[in-house]
Amino acid sequence: MFKRFNFNVKKSIVILLILFLSISFLPACSGGNADTNKKPVQTTSILKNKKLRKKKKMPKGNNVWMKNLAFVPKIKVIKVGTTVTWTNKDVAMHTVHTGTPEKPLPMISSGTLGKGGKFSFTFTKKGTYKYYCTTHPTVMQGMIVVQ
Repeated sequence: MFKRFNFNVKKSIVILLILFLSISFLPACSGGNADTNKKPVQTTSILKNKKLRKKKKMPKGNNVWMKNLAFVPKIKVIKVGTTVTWTNKDVAMHTVHTGTPEKPLPMISSGTLGKGGKFSFTFTKKGTYKYYCTTHPTVMQGMIVVQ
């Protein structure tokens, strides 16, 4: 009797596992979201940024916020000659420094900014400029793309 009970329990577990996996993969195979997966990431990001901006969660113009230990937006695309202004919206002190924590570059160095503090820089050459907060280097990193 013990062997039969053991077989039935195993059989039940296998059936339940098959049902669970079938139900788990069903939405992924249905193709219902096929069109949303084809949208370019940039378009989705732009639409998302517009919605966030309407809710006052994103800065307008050529501004970057330091908020909730993050740069908002994390990536900013601008034209040559544009001045970007970083504003500290956090209680914590922050900085803006070009490069990465592993390889800092001297191009931009804002100094320490307290709450409400601002720092501006004009980008005069095309390129991709990574930057980070020296106070919170592992979590606060951003990028300016100059076209």
